[in-house]
Amino acid sequence: MNDHTITALIDVADQYFKAGNLSKAEELCLQVLASQPDNEEALFMAGMIAFNQSRYEEALGLFERAALQAPSIAAIKNNIGTSLKLLKRFAEATDAFTNAVELQSDYSVAWFNLGAIELESGHIDKAEAAFSRCLEYDPNHAEACHMMGKILADRSDYHEALALFKKAESLNPHSPILFINLGNLLKFMGRSDAAIDYYNKAAELLGDDSSSLSNKLLCMLCSNSRTAEEIYTEHRKYGKLFADHLLAPSTVHPNDKSLDRPLKIGYVSRDFRAHPVAFFIEPILASHDRTMFSVHVFLDQPQTDQITAQLLQHVDNACIIDGMSDEDVADLVRKDGIDILIDLSGHTAYNRLLVFAQKPAPVQATWLGYAATTGLLSIDYRITDDKADPPGMTEAYHSEKLYRLPNSFICYRPAINAPDIGPLPARKKRRITFAAFNHLAKLTPKAVAVWSDILAGVHDSHIIIKAQGLHHPDMQEDISDQFTRHGIHKERIEFFGKFPDMTGMYSHLDLFNQVDISLDTFPYNGTTTTCESLWMGVPVITLAGDSHVSRVGVSLLTSVGLQDMVATNHDDYVARAVTLAENLDLLELLRGNLRHMMRRSPLLDTVGFTRNLEAAYRDMWQRWCQDHTQPSP
Repeated sequence: MNDHTITALIDVADQYFKAGNLSKAEELCLQVLASQPDNEEALFMAGMIAFNQSRYEEALGLFERAALQAPSIAAIKNNIGTSLKLLKRFAEATDAFTNAVELQSDYSVAWFNLGAIELESGHIDKAEAAFSRCLEYDPNHAEACHMMGKILADRSDYHEALALFKKAESLNPHSPILFINLGNLLKFMGRSDAAIDYYNKAAELLGDDSSSLSNKLLCMLCSNSRTAEEIYTEHRKYGKLFADHLLAPSTVHPNDKSLDRPLKIGYVSRDFRAHPVAFFIEPILASHDRTMFSVHVFLDQPQTDQITAQLLQHVDNACIIDGMSDEDVADLVRKDGIDILIDLSGHTAYNRLLVFAQKPAPVQATWLGYAATTGLLSIDYRITDDKADPPGMTEAYHSEKLYRLPNSFICYRPAINAPDIGPLPARKKRRITFAAFNHLAKLTPKAVAVWSDILAGVHDSHIIIKAQGLHHPDMQEDISDQFTRHGIHKERIEFFGKFPDMTGMYSHLDLFNQVDISLDTFPYNGTTTTCESLWMGVPVITLAGDSHVSRVGVSLLTSVGLQDMVATNHDDYVARAVTLAENLDLLELLRGNLRHMMRRSPLLDTVGFTRNLEAAYRDMWQRWCQDHTQPSP
């Protein structure tokens, strides 16, 4: 076969390849290689055909043979890297992409691939550098804009991330993953309604993706414009779309139905780590009666930390379920003979609700990690109390039965290394300092309007706002502008972003020594932040709403004996805050006594709370046994 014929065959093969006729293109490439085994063009094209047919090992071999014949062609090195990545040979893939950009410095595709694999390997700085080079040579590379935006969003540089996400959207207006990331970013920026719009766009494109709907549901809890009925309807939509069909009509559980035997309790969570959930689950794990309850945890977290180790010392059995399918996790729950399975995540990120949808345990409940219904018919109970969910108020908005614990639905363990409480700041500053230390997603325009009325009503008062992302001047300006529209000058606002030492999660507590009164967010109340504020001697004003998410503050403050800090409407919220600000003696008295009040309250009664929780578990179990015990003939 002469050179002219080979060139003609390769040209025809290329036409077939571009037309999608891979089998015909491959047939011609093989003819060429039979005559010239080292023809780099035929090797490269054959490699592309094998790659497109997911024959990655074969593609890699062909690309490597081509590279031997043409070692200076960057595209071949790039394709070697892509094949190696799909074969999960990440270090070799990184080297191949690096070789490609060394051979051709303006090769934007290889720079992107290098950035993507560095990002996947956790090398954030290297990934950012590679994506920057990609965009230097191809400013309209949509996926590079997306990935760079994601890096900036994870760094809390929200405005820069938003600009890149928006550019990526203009270049690729049909990317559901981009829409989810845009929704997440806008939620973190406190723009919940705009975030919901993007979650809806993602859901329209993905169709059967449960995570985009879970993201939307969590975001809806932050919005002032969504009614409790609307929120419940959307949660049940999740159940109908993704969960109801997984519940077999005649599920049989072989668990021993003895009413008073020791029970196996299973907790499912991703948050046995440096996370607020750890504050509330640790005292329970430490206090469980091991003669009557064995504690099993199913952790969907790829990485652990020192808090994980601290929590796991209190459990009988721990299983890492990261990477396991929902079906396999459900089988594991059955195999372990779990009697009561507890969801600690709700619709937060990486939840395992679709494990619960399969009803692997006789009794299932949701508690602690999510401030609303799950929408799943397979979850029997939602654990709460009569302040967060007063009888007759919220039952209609739950797919679960509400199980109300006495006194409080949670128990808090303060940081053992919390700083000492300092003197009342107002005495030294001669002005009142308010504070809001909740996530920006909870900081609604309505809350800003009400807080502005408070600041206007208390002469020369200031407010400290601390939240992730507020280290950035653009985000500070966003919040300042909202207050300015209500007549509050930006000089009266002080901002703090995420504190640098968050490994122990306690370094920020000393900031409360600059605060006289904390202002709770609404409709989504604070939980950990409220407990921390009270422990640091700072009273909290909260607004009682008509759903659990907007009544957590009622539960916490009532538990400690601060019912007078609970407002019934916006005007009452303003009035109570202003009145408290005018009474420095009371603020000083509270500052000196709040820790003592908390210590003798149900909120810190670790053993008492755990006994109440265990009594609830036992009651749930006995109800199930009685419902599933066949009467004697």
